[in-house]
Amino acid sequence: MSGWSLCLQWTYNMLRNLQVNNNMKEGHIFLMLGLEGDWPPVERKVMTTSQQGSSIVTLSALPDGCLEFFVGESGSCVIRHLTKPIHFEGSGMFLFDSEWKNGRADLRINGQTLPTLIEMARPFVIKLQKSDVPEINSLNHPNATSACEKWIIWRKNRYAKSKAIDSEYLRAKSFSEQTSELEEAITGLDYLLDEFSNEKEFLIVHIATTLRALIYWEDGKGSKYNPLLLRIAGRLDPPLPLPVFAFTEPGNEAPKVIHEAQYHTRNSLISLKQEFPMQKLADIQEILDSAVQIERSDSTSPISSKKPQILRGRDLIREFASTTATGHYHEHIKRDFDRIHSMEAFDVPFSYSFILRIGQVTSSLGKFVLRNLLPHK
Repeated sequence: MSGWSLCLQWTYNMLRNLQVNNNMKEGHIFLMLGLEGDWPPVERKVMTTSQQGSSIVTLSALPDGCLEFFVGESGSCVIRHLTKPIHFEGSGMFLFDSEWKNGRADLRINGQTLPTLIEMARPFVIKLQKSDVPEINSLNHPNATSACEKWIIWRKNRYAKSKAIDSEYLRAKSFSEQTSELEEAITGLDYLLDEFSNEKEFLIVHIATTLRALIYWEDGKGSKYNPLLLRIAGRLDPPLPLPVFAFTEPGNEAPKVIHEAQYHTRNSLISLKQEFPMQKLADIQEILDSAVQIERSDSTSPISSKKPQILRGRDLIREFASTTATGHYHEHIKRDFDRIHSMEAFDVPFSYSFILRIGQVTSSLGKFVLRNLLPHK
């Protein structure tokens, strides 16, 4: 079951008249999954679960190949739906969605309705096909500079010159000192990532604080945050792109439900090598500046005048480092971060997956910047 991975985006949409009542009697969920490896699992496996206040939505895979879809509200079962055993042929991506109402649910994979246990005697066959993508590293992509142009200019304007010091108790660090700090930070990040993979999950908090120091920024030149990796990349002449492959924010071509869903989280699939055709080449700052979670009010609700609550990638890094990590260990937690932090796929919190993916590409980007320092030394 280790071959399963949650990817693309998770969209949850409650019907309007139930948003106000905060119940789960009707709704629609979309979930994109990837299958690589053995199926079915050797034991029951929760593929994804999301706790929304007193409500919960869970999708599980069973050892006989069945899928179990569960919706609960205030400790009571609203929906429990079991499919016929499923047999997957091949590997690749598939879209799962479920729409439930009046105590029953319809489950679909790639638009095909999944039969229930009593509807079909033989296993239901789903054919998957893995998409072919060009094998090219984002750092070597011929369009890396043009794809990152906006943020190259931003870094140059922000970091080309050192900040002026207006204190007799401070001195400016040399460029050489700062690059040495970057090298040490990337070495430390690699160590944390390696140890985390050795079942030392408590190190996630240290990975988050390292990322905050390397790539988190705030708008406005008066910000107290001066991220080391972005600073060095912007101070080189010419300043460097920081290209990655990732899913960018959905445009007008995306399904209507994506733009109207009252709860929408986007995936954490960011990498140097393109893994899916829909991933686009972009600067890491573009990805961090885009939404990973959007909460929209219901139009019939008393709070419908409120703007959508948007949690960006860089916000998630800040909140993780400040709320749950060694940055501060705040005694409070923001509700938007708490919501995404409670969502899991295969027993791994969404926030963990995001931090790890960002950590891996940040390490590679840091080494890319350090390699390009040689002509400047």
